[in-house]
Amino acid sequence: KVGVEVVAAELGGDPGVMPSAEDNLAAGRSLGEQLRAFDPKLVMLFADGVCSMPPELVRGLQETAGSGFPVVGGCASEREHVLVGTAQFIDDRVLSRAVVAVAFRGPLRLQSAAGAGFQSLGRERTCTSVEGKYMLEIDGRPAVEMYQQLLEIESIDDPVLGVLHPLAMVSSSADGDSWNQHEQVIRVVQKFDERGALLCGGDIHEGALVRITRATREDLLAGAVATCERALARLPEPEAAFIFNCAARKMILGPRHYRAEIDAVFELLPANLPRVGFYTYGELAPVGGRAMYHNATFTIVLMSRE
Repeated sequence: KVGVEVVAAELGGDPGVMPSAEDNLAAGRSLGEQLRAFDPKLVMLFADGVCSMPPELVRGLQETAGSGFPVVGGCASEREHVLVGTAQFIDDRVLSRAVVAVAFRGPLRLQSAAGAGFQSLGRERTCTSVEGKYMLEIDGRPAVEMYQQLLEIESIDDPVLGVLHPLAMVSSSADGDSWNQHEQVIRVVQKFDERGALLCGGDIHEGALVRITRATREDLLAGAVATCERALARLPEPEAAFIFNCAARKMILGPRHYRAEIDAVFELLPANLPRVGFYTYGELAPVGGRAMYHNATFTIVLMSRE
């Protein structure tokens, strides 16, 4: 018999102040404590998309509930993308500055896939100095300087530049895990600061190998289709599909074309297959068997009973 458990945790901290990494870690641990006895086979996390730190949530969850299950999901976004705040729901309660976990157990077959479709520009580079989500240096030079040089641009004033040309992590560290191009781990550049640093949309570690990327609308559509095809190849007769797709992709595709991405994916899925999902401010999906936080990425989870 398949079982479902839904739990929540607040991120804590003072209102108006961003929750700290420790606040997020504690929230993840709280979820794990609530789910440990449930023995989940899959956990979906739905976190506040403005003030959460998903890597810390996952770390806390796995510290207390173990890591023997995949973690997927997405961060809540806003219709107007104003970065003010989002809502999370559990039962009849509406929360903010919180994270909700939906856990599944029982005789289930699961397949997930994540892909973006961005094309790499040039060779891989090394993040030689990092401070949290700020990338200070690339190959020993100021990160903004290197970013401009590699893109061959003089100005960084375009507010969507870092979304159109995100970073693709080739590995999490110079001697760590690496993955193939189909499983890019994308980091959108959210801000260029006065120190010459890049503020990335997710965690990035010193020593990580990265490439600067670009993508056409066709690249993004092809990336989503290929991602869905990979999942279907491993689970060709699913009974449900969950789709978590980054709001940044919707912005890049534009109001006249964003629907084409979902339509193309839906054409691949069985006609009467139940499907649910939303546009996110960041996605969670395994890469190489490890839970990873993504930006600007299309993710899908297929599920069936054994």
